[in-house]
Amino acid sequence: MVSLEDKLLHFINTEAEEDAQKIYKQMVKTIKSKDLEPQAKLRYMKNYLISLNSIIYMNCRKGLICMKRLTDIRNSAMKQIEEQATFEDVVLVGKKMINQYQTFIHDQLCQINNPIINDALAYIKNNLDKELSLEEVANAIHVSKSHLSNLFSKCIGNSFSHHVNKLKIEKAKELLTKTKLSIMDITVECGFNSQSYFSRVFSGFEGMTPNQYRKLYSERPSENTYATENAL
Repeated sequence: MVSLEDKLLHFINTEAEEDAQKIYKQMVKTIKSKDLEPQAKLRYMKNYLISLNSIIYMNCRKGLICMKRLTDIRNSAMKQIEEQATFEDVVLVGKKMINQYQTFIHDQLCQINNPIINDALAYIKNNLDKELSLEEVANAIHVSKSHLSNLFSKCIGNSFSHHVNKLKIEKAKELLTKTKLSIMDITVECGFNSQSYFSRVFSGFEGMTPNQYRKLYSERPSENTYATENAL
């Protein structure tokens, strides 16, 4: 289940709702296949969802977030899991739980209210194929370097360079899984000055090389795997 959990977190973080639900179906299928009595299987499913709830909750505790809202999602899911009387109802709670966490992440990404930061993020997003510097972005949106640097720390919770690299790596992850571009081409597309530097930054964020990431996350289950699972 660990590899499925890793993939689920990846799809939650990248707001890939359909892919996340497909991975969840695989998890449910694995549990359904266990040779257990109905009540024991129900308890097993509840215990697994409680564990999965904690895993996703910890995954979401990154950056500037509303801890109260996140904790409310976790506690509500725990309560609903225990309240269900059938395996199928527990499965539905799991689907809803995953959707709620994805909505939470989406909302957090959209709730930056500082207009200067919004201008900076828009500029960065439109120029991810370049080697962006704090000075260049500050000049483009007509603010001082020091003021922009302070705003990034205050509003984003990370330094300018860390956040730019984070956005570049998110773009790289999408290119690695959805295209057949070479690592060198992706290096250029994401504005890194060398493939070795790109690989080093990528490994720092993801704990694996770009090639390892591509191999892991390009091994998507085929659509046929789910064709007969209409009950979920």
